[in-house]
Amino acid sequence: MRIGIALDAPSNDEEYWKTPLGDPEELTELKLGIGSAIIKALGRQMLEDSVEWFGEEVAKDIVHITLGIVGEAGEVAEAMKKVMRGSWDLREGGIKYCGELVDVLIYVLIAAEICNFDIIEGYKEKREFNMKRFSRESSTDQSTLSAEIRGQQRAPFGSSAFVRESDVQPEVRRHDQNTF
Repeated sequence: MRIGIALDAPSNDEEYWKTPLGDPEELTELKLGIGSAIIKALGRQMLEDSVEWFGEEVAKDIVHITLGIVGEAGEVAEAMKKVMRGSWDLREGGIKYCGELVDVLIYVLIAAEICNFDIIEGYKEKREFNMKRFSRESSTDQSTLSAEIRGQQRAPFGSSAFVRESDVQPEVRRHDQNTF
């Protein structure tokens, strides 16, 4: 697991951080399709576990899940803060940090499952968008890119990533102003 190695690697170990993770262009449609199926299965399993542990009303409550994402992201930040101020050493803080990242991932995948959102497809579209937005070649002409972005008639990460009301599972609990 690379993060385990990273916890042992000195922060100034340039060779470690320059190690390529693989050519993104090698991610073929087949590999992404398999990855998408695995992520979808993980999301489904996580949602089923949550239903078993906390009940359907809580597990499928998108507001609860969203607040879970934010809460766990706060715990990621808290772990980093404790390392930075010296309360935890890098190993202890790194282990807690990575554990909180997993908690964030769990909530994100549950949210994707509830919303019937294909995270791999969303990633591909967002990456393509960001490649246009942040590439060095396009940075010389940001006005053209900005006009292109403003002219889009869909979410910036792509139309298939946009969650429509009809895509959301019907049993998802919805909140209205009278709920709170």
